Amino acid sequence: MGLNLNNHLRELRQVISRRLNQLLENIDEKTSELERLFNKNIFLLIFHSRCSIERDIVDDVLLFLLNNEKYLEKDLILALDTFGGDADAAYHIGQVLQNKLGDKELSVLILRYAKSAGTLLACAGDKILMHSASELGPIDPQIYLEETKRWVSAKTIRDSLRQALETLKELNINNEK
Repeated sequence: MGLNLNNHLRELRQVISRRLNQLLENIDEKTSELERLFNKNIFLLIFHSRCSIERDIVDDVLLFLLNNEKYLEKDLILALDTFGGDADAAYHIGQVLQNKLGDKELSVLILRYAKSAGTLLACAGDKILMHSASELGPIDPQIYLEETKRWVSAKTIRDSLRQALETLKELNINNEK
């Protein structure tokens, strides 16, 4: 049974790997078409809902640009999608992009979301490009919760604590009657 399961798992990994490579090739192809259309380089910075802008991304962006200098040869469109993260990291990513591009134009295309730290990063651009469904979000302090490995708005935590205190007060008042 163990050998059969291992074979199935190996086959599944191969299928996933092939499909992922096809998706990445498709993204590269479409990005290249857009680069030709706009006569600008396009740099994709897309985070899924469980991943956010973190300090290590600053180094990743810098190393990528150093190893792929073609992105610095002409104006750049940063295609951004994020729910936010570390504001300091977003600021430094913006600084890296501005410094490396020099006098070339940096446009930030909001694919769907640029919340919180993403909004701050978008402000590093000379232009912010949006469509009707694009969203910028409030720039609010975020607290990293180790238990969930996610950033949460400090305001959300404050509001939740306020509501819990109000509920406790109401319970106490009702219990005294």
